[in-house]
Amino acid sequence: MITCKPKSAAFYALIIFLIILGTVVFGILRYMSISGFQWWAIILLVAISLLMVGMLLRLMFTYKTLKLDTKKQTLTIRYPLRFGMKEVVKMRSEILYWKREDKKIGDVSMHEVEIFTKTGIPIKVNDKAHSNINKLGHYLYSNYKTLERKSQEN
Repeated sequence: MITCKPKSAAFYALIIFLIILGTVVFGILRYMSISGFQWWAIILLVAISLLMVGMLLRLMFTYKTLKLDTKKQTLTIRYPLRFGMKEVVKMRSEILYWKREDKKIGDVSMHEVEIFTKTGIPIKVNDKAHSNINKLGHYLYSNYKTLERKSQEN
């Protein structure tokens, strides 16, 4: 069994960012209650509130855990922030192809595994935000080498 969980550092960074934005919104509301409504404060409040909603939605839709059961040949994707949503993929029948890419962002090298299924929604995990990506990539390479699609280099 291989489990890919989100690294806590990425999750905590998003939570801290949302807390800071919430504090700024509270400060703007407090400022507006003392000094009255001003157009720039309302625009700033709306912009920061939209940013907060966007970050919360991003957190809800990208936070996932993967469990690969090597005996049953199933991949279970759990989305805990989406009210316990769970998706089970049968490896032999539902995977179309998979690929592993090495991306370089600035000076940092990052590995990304992308699995394409018949549902049409790719499952992307990378080692910057998730654990055990190397084990997942090695398992896919050793058992599903025929379904590997090489990434195109520019």
